[in-house]
Amino acid sequence: MKLIKDGSVDSNLLKLAWLLGFRSYMDSTPAELNAVLQEEWFQQGKLRAEIKGRPATAEELELLKLLGCVDSIRIKPNVNYAGGLVFGGMMKAVNRRVGYLIKEAQLGFLIPKLLWFLAGTRPLNPEQEGPKSVPGIMAETESMLGEAWCLAKWPTNETEVTEFVITFSGLGMITRPKVLHTVAYVDVKPPVNTNEPRRLRNPNTEDTIGRWLVESPSNGLYLLVSSQPWCWNQLQQAERVVKKAGRTGIKFDVCGPAAPPTIKLEQYLDDLSRRLKEELMVLG
Repeated sequence: MKLIKDGSVDSNLLKLAWLLGFRSYMDSTPAELNAVLQEEWFQQGKLRAEIKGRPATAEELELLKLLGCVDSIRIKPNVNYAGGLVFGGMMKAVNRRVGYLIKEAQLGFLIPKLLWFLAGTRPLNPEQEGPKSVPGIMAETESMLGEAWCLAKWPTNETEVTEFVITFSGLGMITRPKVLHTVAYVDVKPPVNTNEPRRLRNPNTEDTIGRWLVESPSNGLYLLVSSQPWCWNQLQQAERVVKKAGRTGIKFDVCGPAAPPTIKLEQYLDDLSRRLKEELMVLG
């Protein structure tokens, strides 16, 4: 779902901006509105789960639904995908995506036979991904982690979290999951002739799609699995990365579960600012 249509900003995005106090931008061009949203809505340097804020009001939520941020995106029926890519994240997000795939399979939708899980080096968050968090994760995502309660060795990073969820979800019974570990570094290199190692950073969507391309996937249609409200932005980024790599024979669909009620307004706004910026980058 695009935010720029025929050279103009989607009217629902302008209405949302007006509702939130940006009332002098109703006639803005996409570039003008983007400049404002990057200053006001974009959360620089924060993980999605780290963004704090308030719940959206009913009026705000209705506009967010019209902008494609809230409702689930179903898998297209009767499509034999060349493979699937499941985006990584916090344990809760990965569990929600895996649970979504299992439910879709139970409803008769075709799940790609091979699923690449795109995971990174992010250290585990003990407060949100420790053993004590399991009951809350199970309740919110409606998925079971079963024997996870009894683990003597708990995951320590995002890759291990992903492997953990796959193991205890039963996903391996319906598809072949493969976890791809992505390592990313800060742009600034240490001084020459020093023993200082390069500093790691959390991989982003561009990094993980680039890591997947190292696997030399064949041309074809692939299914991206994210969760709302992140689906459309991650689709845009994936399309940009494969185009930049010259892999124009690779195409994507996207799917994912609906946004949970715990998503804050500020998380929605951050995602919308990213989507608008991404669309402008593609349009040049």
